[in-house]
Amino acid sequence: MTVVSPVPIPPRQGPSGARLPDAATLSSLAAAGVEEIAAVRPGPLALLCEHGGNAVPAPWADLGLPPALLASHFGYDPGAAALTRALAARLGAPAAIGRWSRLFLDLNRLEQAWECTRPDCSGIPVPGNLEVTAEDLAARIAVARAPFDAAADRALAGREVVLSVHTCTPVYHAHRRPWPVGVLWRERAVLAAPLIDALAAQGYDPVGDNEPYDWREAEGYTLQDTRIGGRVALYLEVRNDLLATEADVAAHAARIGAALETALADWEARRGG
Repeated sequence: MTVVSPVPIPPRQGPSGARLPDAATLSSLAAAGVEEIAAVRPGPLALLCEHGGNAVPAPWADLGLPPALLASHFGYDPGAAALTRALAARLGAPAAIGRWSRLFLDLNRLEQAWECTRPDCSGIPVPGNLEVTAEDLAARIAVARAPFDAAADRALAGREVVLSVHTCTPVYHAHRRPWPVGVLWRERAVLAAPLIDALAAQGYDPVGDNEPYDWREAEGYTLQDTRIGGRVALYLEVRNDLLATEADVAAHAARIGAALETALADWEARRGG
């Protein structure tokens, strides 16, 4: 995995005329941009959570958005950070959790992708993203992507499996999603199939099999082949209405954690055989 280190960026005029942060401020914001959880015991699994937070660094003034929009699924993946922490605690696995809003910089999108600094949310303009200059984008990468990449590298060191944890809305384009959880994969047989079966055994019905999104038809940044270095990689999607309370998170972390333990044991047994 390639690590992009923060670089000093001199103050420039942003799209709204506001000055971009100086190097010292960028460094401070980068330090606040990611939460790291150290491994408690050995094992194959590392956890990533790109959309864990909905904060916007102060110099960007909430991108001109109301708090309610940042607190919605547009701003982050509700429940994903708490679920990642709970899974890390159960499995003793390392984790990296992004804290800045996906609207500030989407850690799971390529820099050239429209969604990386999306200018609108289903028709609602994002004022701070309407004219993102090259200097502005470089500053955002320095305070969001670079520290997350570095933390992800530390989490992945010595680990052979990476699971990226996300949540999704229960209703999308007026259609209710029937899957309480989904596993997104590029190669189904390696680990996805055992995990789907183990989640079903935990009572999830139906389990999304490359649902609600088909990873074969999309390109994410975090789990690109060139970044994960041949590791087994999956995305986990959990409906965010299932993670509304601490008790909900604990209950689903127990079930999903048990399913991961079963699937990883199956994977290790087949690999050893």
